[in-house]
Amino acid sequence: MSASVEPVRRCVARICATLVLVVAAAPACARVTPPPQSIDRAPSVVPDGPFAPVIRVVNDAIAAHRMPGAVVQIGHAGTVVFQQAFGWRKLPGEPGLDGSPSPGEPMTTDTIFDLASLTKPLSTTVAFLQLYDRGLVKVDEPVEEYLPEFNPTHDPRRAQVTLRMLLTHTSGTGGDLSRQGPWGLTAADKADGLHRALTSPLEFGPGEGFHYSDINFLILGALIEKITRAPLDTYVQDHVFAPLELADTRYLPATKACGPHEIRGTAVAFDPKAAKPSACPPGTWSTDVLARVAPTAHDDDTPGINPDF
Repeated sequence: MSASVEPVRRCVARICATLVLVVAAAPACARVTPPPQSIDRAPSVVPDGPFAPVIRVVNDAIAAHRMPGAVVQIGHAGTVVFQQAFGWRKLPGEPGLDGSPSPGEPMTTDTIFDLASLTKPLSTTVAFLQLYDRGLVKVDEPVEEYLPEFNPTHDPRRAQVTLRMLLTHTSGTGGDLSRQGPWGLTAADKADGLHRALTSPLEFGPGEGFHYSDINFLILGALIEKITRAPLDTYVQDHVFAPLELADTRYLPATKACGPHEIRGTAVAFDPKAAKPSACPPGTWSTDVLARVAPTAHDDDTPGINPDF
């Protein structure tokens, strides 16, 4: 987790949404010292008990400024045997929900983190494999068989790209959509994003090597939406997170935010001046959760265009 230097906390939603995860609160298994008065030192945890080596590793990483804080949970035989919050959730002096510099917030075990690219294995891949189990997709079929717009000109190289290649980052596509110019900075634009993904040029031959690519999984997300006839965030919520009883794990699409907020570019920001609804309707998410979200990293994408730079 990186420290945020943005004026507000945010949850980015550029194509479908941002996925966040919270670890349920439980009694800590180590003694915590009171938060120090100096803003230069994070709250520390006294190494104690069988997990003292783990505590030292995390304490050392925070002291070396490799991260402001963390939550560690260890399970064994179906039981949580260790859970501990470390360091800061929000660094002292960083903007609070109202956008003004505020005191630091110690990390808590119910802090919510942006999972970012972990959505690839935890949601998109799981959803895809569910379709595979149902016989709705075959991993070695060409992408164009499912999404003809991936190869409208019948390019023989693009015709070789299979679903397996998308899953294993061996398709030959570039890293991300920004390689085709600035995108999704001033406003969310799913349609243009999917068009860019499906028409992204191949940078090397299919199957020739590994090259990590967001584009691969944007294409897989489009395939899942086409087959299920549901937005990816809705399908994953209903068929992955809900069955696993992951109550605090979900996508946070900006269009489904409920509560005092404003949209800044592609970010959801708390707005203390906005009216608070009496209740949030089904299918939405409450902006009350923003108070528990760890600030995301500074967005260095395209200064001068990006309102969240």
